[in-house]
Amino acid sequence: MQGITIPEAVSRLKVGIDRLSVACVREVYNELDPQNPVSMEEVRRDTAGVEKRIADRISRGLLIEEILDLWPVVLTGEGRLWYDDETGLLEFRAPLEPVEFE
Repeated sequence: MQGITIPEAVSRLKVGIDRLSVACVREVYNELDPQNPVSMEEVRRDTAGVEKRIADRISRGLLIEEILDLWPVVLTGEGRLWYDDETGLLEFRAPLEPVEFE
């Protein structure tokens, strides 16, 4: 297991936004701002603008629950994430590497 701070997790999420598909950009945006959802048409028309709004929202700060919700969507290959109350760190288990048998 590895532990990262909340600012480190937020930084990783910000980097991961640029790698998302249009559908995932919509999902992430609507998760962060359910009061003002965007349509697929809007995301297709202005993907960079919606990504910037996501990055701006992330920069303003996320709750631990929001980080935990976004992690598997934005950073699909990074493994499972949870918050450790005792250490104050976000712990994650890196995905296992495939093993070759001979």
